[in-house]
Amino acid sequence: MLRSRAKIIYLHRNPELHPRTNKIRQSLVRNGFTFEVFRPRFVINSRSRVLSSIFNYSCFFLQSLFIKGDIVWVANCPDIIGLGPWLSSMNYIYDYRSPWSKEVELEFGKGAFSRLAGIIERRVRSKAKAVVIVSSRMHKDVEHLGKPIFVIPNYPTRSFTASKDRDTMRKLYGLGPEKQIVLFVGKLSKVEGADMLHGIAEGLQRSSDVTLWIVGDGPLKADIEDLQQKYPDNVHYFGWVDYAEVPNYIIAADVCIVPRHKSTFSDYYNEQGVQKIAEYLAFGKLIVACNIAKSDNNYSLVDEDSIVEGILKVLARKTPLGERRYWEEYSEPVLIEAINKLLSDSEENSSSEILKYS
Repeated sequence: MLRSRAKIIYLHRNPELHPRTNKIRQSLVRNGFTFEVFRPRFVINSRSRVLSSIFNYSCFFLQSLFIKGDIVWVANCPDIIGLGPWLSSMNYIYDYRSPWSKEVELEFGKGAFSRLAGIIERRVRSKAKAVVIVSSRMHKDVEHLGKPIFVIPNYPTRSFTASKDRDTMRKLYGLGPEKQIVLFVGKLSKVEGADMLHGIAEGLQRSSDVTLWIVGDGPLKADIEDLQQKYPDNVHYFGWVDYAEVPNYIIAADVCIVPRHKSTFSDYYNEQGVQKIAEYLAFGKLIVACNIAKSDNNYSLVDEDSIVEGILKVLARKTPLGERRYWEEYSEPVLIEAINKLLSDSEENSSSEILKYS
């Protein structure tokens, strides 16, 4: 088999919603590999979210048992999507992007669901031929597996650029030069700290020249819409926007925020794994975060209870921090190294089997 013709099958429950999918696709195609996203043949949308999930995940699992490819790329969270490759003992990479079982516990509490998530997580990891992690902070979770580990950070590509300039965006929404923008981008969920935006918006009311921009969608959408109605002059909710448009909101901002709750996995996240931090840095933006890993110079880390004070302090200082890093220079070379490693090991195993029975 020519490595440049190797076929990589990508497993993710919602691949189109995650920019990392396209980054991996572009890198593999650029290096001569064939990239294919696995798509279930049957998908239903029912009024019952539970019934839809059960049916769709069951179909996903059954069809994933029969995937044909040289390497299967299992993008975790939820790890249930990796059960097919695990049971079929496929040649697969486990892309550890988020601690799924811990996030389930944070969202739904400790119980049967979180325990089941932990069991599935451990099973899927156990048969992976290699493990990819988005942040070096996650190394401790998988080093005991004794498998090759590759750190592929979620840095933006060099094509992540704005189509509008700062002044144009601000004028578009009626903001003068004196107005300062605090920006939140992300999934509107408790895990992403979207429930903290109420307290942040309320605290920012003490400064009349500061407005909060919120970009994203998720379970807490209705709460954020209520927040905008409560503070119509100081909160602007844009909803979900196309990924290509996200740079336009970042370039307009004065401070970008990453609010998180304290949890058992707070220390997992930094600019390597939290994509929006690296994207903010790509535009040289000031960043205020809470309850993530420490960083020497990439963002200001504050306590959860004093995040508003931290935002106002950084706004007054206006001293950009951080280093711009891009996918092409830091992530793509490691991605290609991981793929070649698995292909090489597979070829060696095939040769050993032939010699064994010859």
